[in-house]
Amino acid sequence: MLEQVTRTSRGRGRIARACLAGAIAVAALLVLPSEGPLAWLDFAIASAGTAVVLALIPDGTAWGAAALFALVAAKDGLGVVDSASVGVYHVVAAALAVVLIARFFRKRPLRLPRLSPLEWALGGPFLAGLWSLPASLVPGLTATYTARLLLLWVVAVMVARTLRTEGTRRNALIGLVAGGVAISFVAVAQWVWHRPAFGHFVVHGNAFDGTLIVRPAGFYLDPNFLGMYLVLASLAAFALAFGGGRRALLWLLPTVPLLGVIAITYSRSSWVSLVVGVVMLVPLVPKKARLSLAGVLAVAVVLAVALVGPASLATRVTSVFELEPDSSSATRLLMTESTLEMIADRPVSGTGLEAFAEAYPSYAKPGARLDVTHPHQVPLALVAETGIAGLVVQIALLAATVAALRRVWRSGLSPVNAAVISGMAALLVGVFLQFFLYFEPLWLMTGLLAAAALDAGVDSHPAAGAA
Repeated sequence: MLEQVTRTSRGRGRIARACLAGAIAVAALLVLPSEGPLAWLDFAIASAGTAVVLALIPDGTAWGAAALFALVAAKDGLGVVDSASVGVYHVVAAALAVVLIARFFRKRPLRLPRLSPLEWALGGPFLAGLWSLPASLVPGLTATYTARLLLLWVVAVMVARTLRTEGTRRNALIGLVAGGVAISFVAVAQWVWHRPAFGHFVVHGNAFDGTLIVRPAGFYLDPNFLGMYLVLASLAAFALAFGGGRRALLWLLPTVPLLGVIAITYSRSSWVSLVVGVVMLVPLVPKKARLSLAGVLAVAVVLAVALVGPASLATRVTSVFELEPDSSSATRLLMTESTLEMIADRPVSGTGLEAFAEAYPSYAKPGARLDVTHPHQVPLALVAETGIAGLVVQIALLAATVAALRRVWRSGLSPVNAAVISGMAALLVGVFLQFFLYFEPLWLMTGLLAAAALDAGVDSHPAAGAA
């Protein structure tokens, strides 16, 4: 009896300390400024407080990793150090890293986890950036973005190592859907008020067929990025709804704002990725649910037409085939031609990571826009910037991703696995349509895939385990 009372007292003490640390973290975020040296002090205090919370609560690291899927919706909006684009998302990521590192050094003997093939492959873009650094046209920029790729790799590996059970991955998907719903209401506010700036939010207007349209971007800097995040959230909601169980309606309700905002972003790449993801989802859900899925999508199309308008929607869709000067499709084709010439001139080291914009004016074709800093895709851009290393890295990444997808598929088509597989299918298409190299949801979802493959017991070594 005394032992039980002692254990209960200790549990309450841990909760009390966690609450105090969380209060300190929140106070630092609210009180300290987001500019100047104090902003970094703010970041340090908030990260330390959050780390204490994650260390004290049960399964804290798994909850921290799951929280990243929701917080990434506001990555560019909830700033902590505005000058460095560091926000609350990075606070939680840093706290998660601190806890995992501390736990690693507490173990005896010290033993590094053996990374799976996909986890190793995710480090490829970072290595490609290092390869391109010596001959870079803009060395400082290349070094900065190479470091950014390192951080993205670390976050992906932390996700893979902490979300090792289906329950924790389900929590991550719930966070993804919750973040998507929250940012959808922000986007709707932007769209309704037609404001070019709504707080920290960004809205883009583009003229199509002589009509000015408002493209909400939420907390992202580009409506295409918001659209893709909402595509991932929609696919997760569909998978959880049609994967069985009695809560299908609960998961279908969030798809209304998610699909509605995907429509009003006017993001053609998001529309295509959504279609691909849904097509991939069809064989992953029970047969009896497929008709319901088709019905929901039909309602989504009606909603999109109602929000955007049939004429405007048709104009946006048919604009894919327009090749007039200054059109988006013409720009893409001209940039592709220029990029191929750039690769032919610098096949070994490339221009240097993130140095495409420095070289592009010399290769720009007549009639092409000069204000675009990357081709609208990752594969060609990464080869142009990092040379042969970028090509090798992408081949390795594709092979490791496909292998992990196959292993997850064979391990059992649970709702969580269905969400991961369909989301990755949408992203694999998306990287050919937008420059998603630094798009955090891409890295988070790939980390989730690596976690699912590790959980399948095929993609891991015998000694592999949580860090």
